[in-house]
Amino acid sequence: MKKQKLKLIACYFIVLLILGQTILWLQIRHTVSTHKQQGQMLAQTTANQLKLVMLDQVEKTEILEAFLKSYGNKMMDDMLNSKDGSAYLSEFNCIAEELQDTDGIKALQLLPKGIVMYTYPYEPNKAAIGDDVLHRASRRIDALKAMETGQMVVSGALELMQGGLALIARNPIYYEDGTFWGFSVVVLDLPDILIPFGLEGLKEQNYEYRLTVGSVEGEKEIASTMSQYNEDTVVGRIEMFGQTWTLALAPETGWYDMNSILLWVEIIILLAAVLATTIAHAQISSRGMKNALTQERQAREVAVHAYETAKIANASKSTFLSTMSHDIRTPMNAIVGLCMLIERDAGDKERVLNYAKKINISSQHLLDLINDILDMSKIESGKTSLNFQEFSIAEAIDEWNTMIRPRINAKKQEFIMDIQGIVHENLIGDKLRLNQIMINLLSNAIKYTPDNGKISLKVREQTKNSSTFSEFEFEIEDNGIGMTEEFLEHVYEPFARAIDGRIDKVQGTGLGLTITKNLIDLMGGSIQVNSVENKGTKFVVNIVFRLPKLKNNEKFFQKNDIQRILVIEPDNIISNSIISSLSETKLQIECFDDVDAAQNELNISNEKGYPFDIILIDWSIPNSKDIINKIRHNDANIPIFTLVEYDNKEIEICDINGVLTKPFFLSNFISAIEQFQKTKEVKSTYDNSLQGVNILVAEDNEINGEIIIELLQMCGAKCTLCVDGQQIVNTFEKSIPGSYDIIFMDIQMPIMDGLTATRKIRSSNHKDAKIIPIVAMTANAFAEDRKASEDAGMNGHVLKPVDLNILEKVVKELVKNPKS
Repeated sequence: MKKQKLKLIACYFIVLLILGQTILWLQIRHTVSTHKQQGQMLAQTTANQLKLVMLDQVEKTEILEAFLKSYGNKMMDDMLNSKDGSAYLSEFNCIAEELQDTDGIKALQLLPKGIVMYTYPYEPNKAAIGDDVLHRASRRIDALKAMETGQMVVSGALELMQGGLALIARNPIYYEDGTFWGFSVVVLDLPDILIPFGLEGLKEQNYEYRLTVGSVEGEKEIASTMSQYNEDTVVGRIEMFGQTWTLALAPETGWYDMNSILLWVEIIILLAAVLATTIAHAQISSRGMKNALTQERQAREVAVHAYETAKIANASKSTFLSTMSHDIRTPMNAIVGLCMLIERDAGDKERVLNYAKKINISSQHLLDLINDILDMSKIESGKTSLNFQEFSIAEAIDEWNTMIRPRINAKKQEFIMDIQGIVHENLIGDKLRLNQIMINLLSNAIKYTPDNGKISLKVREQTKNSSTFSEFEFEIEDNGIGMTEEFLEHVYEPFARAIDGRIDKVQGTGLGLTITKNLIDLMGGSIQVNSVENKGTKFVVNIVFRLPKLKNNEKFFQKNDIQRILVIEPDNIISNSIISSLSETKLQIECFDDVDAAQNELNISNEKGYPFDIILIDWSIPNSKDIINKIRHNDANIPIFTLVEYDNKEIEICDINGVLTKPFFLSNFISAIEQFQKTKEVKSTYDNSLQGVNILVAEDNEINGEIIIELLQMCGAKCTLCVDGQQIVNTFEKSIPGSYDIIFMDIQMPIMDGLTATRKIRSSNHKDAKIIPIVAMTANAFAEDRKASEDAGMNGHVLKPVDLNILEKVVKELVKNPKS
């Protein structure tokens, strides 16, 4: 009996041992395969992260180029011809300091004619000054490639003259006529740049890695902790700057731990022995064994299914996060571009306030975007809610315009806004969600429309017969690459992206249209799409908004005694939009598309004693400046406002009272009138307070010069403007004694700075050299700056941006006997 039991136990033990070892072998194969898939996913995700970081860093070369070109050809010429790299050095250092936001950046450089002349920070990189990359053997091939193709080229890893290894991104820069100027460069320090790349985190996960970049010249190693490739290696690849970047990964101890295998063998032997003994003693029936095995198989299938589900979810999350940057870059581009404009127009308070307002708008949108980056999960779980509040459709359209313009201008695309029939500017709805919908659709139009393409936005108010609700239609149309009929059936599905070689390099999450469609459904609206491959796409969105209690704009115009408005506008669409927007104000509006007819009506109205109260003229009319001057000659006091395109670079100086940006909105018109009224009050406060004072002003910035002259002339002073230190010295020395009562001197100027110019004036033989008051007018506010001004012979120190009250006070204090 004992022998039979022992035989039975032995048989069961052998069967269970073979079964256990088979299961263990299958488990090992499955685990290794799973780990390799995870490693492959990790390699590709890390490579995608590397690409995002790399694109973010090398984009700084384009910002340096934009900074350079924002000052025009003069700055480019001065820096190109500077022998010692001092021209605009402080401006370069200022923008470079802002861009050096990580330890991975070793240097930011400008290379006029291909020679390193400007580098930040200077001390650790001064050994590179003078390096001619177009003629140095180790740099020449890549530099010539960038210069001849006009494309950015990334080289590395390279040994630097100042020591260390680095990746170097060169961006070629050209004048508007195509003449080569030089390069903007970012030098990425190795190994510091590996941290934002995400490679250092691989070591913490016990992976070895090897990062290489390959091109037609061969493959170069960037960084590595791997001794050699083997059969266990997995790779992730990305295409960037015409090169293939390869990240190879392998675990330090293999895809499966041998110690774990031995432990499981011991456990299986022990379990087999215990189970065999138990089975033999309990005489387990075959049905019971079958049920146990079936339950085990089902449990394994459930576990495998759960693992596969988790793996897919994890991959989707990684893909979503790694490609999210294009949504974030939309407001970021607006912020970066507006910061550049603030630097350029720092002395123009009105422009700076306008830029600051737009930066705040874009920053708020960026914050809202980050807070709602997981909108898709909220929508799917039914947790998304709408925040209804009163908002202005005019402000919303202006915000869309502000955020997308930098990208449109970068691709040289034509953007047309057609706003018609809007009677109700103030609406009740979720402005954030509306912005999200429109920015998403406009961003897609920009992305999938080639350079020099055409994009249009049409906004219509459809319903006008209800005092409670109004329906708006938003139409976004482009002449881009379009979509196939097959893809249109899946266009709103999550992570849907067309298979098209033309868009492989376009970043996107595949969630934009899904979120857009769900938000529109949540708002009770509708969306239709019509697209033809290679011809373009049109989205039409209809949303109904509640109307707030109407503001009585009629009282505003009555209060300001405005009854008649003359509109000179050749575009009938814009004229109709103006009439529609003002329809509830009870104003009398006369629109003319012919200038002569408009001037004739103006003359007749004046003769009959029923004059117009405001003139609104489109700046795009030929010879508009001459027309305005002619109207002003006949009537010096009538308020004149101009209507300009959003991206109008500059309005030629003429006697106007306000500027309105297209499209026309009633709220913007009222704001312009209010600003005009405030300006009249300020002007009346300062009129003739400095009558008879002759002032000599030195200011090299054209906009700042216009501002200071206008402010002083507003007080009745007479001003002469000089654009550099040498010119103001020459003007003063040639003047008749007593010609000027005071000098305002900018400190930082080309040719000769303000301190040097002051010393030359004080040491000249002119009769007024020692007695004429000289006042520093500068942004330098430190005590040592004031001391330097005093040492040079100045009598005062006025900070920019200039304040009219301070200017008036300084003149009255220093000019003892103003002329009358």
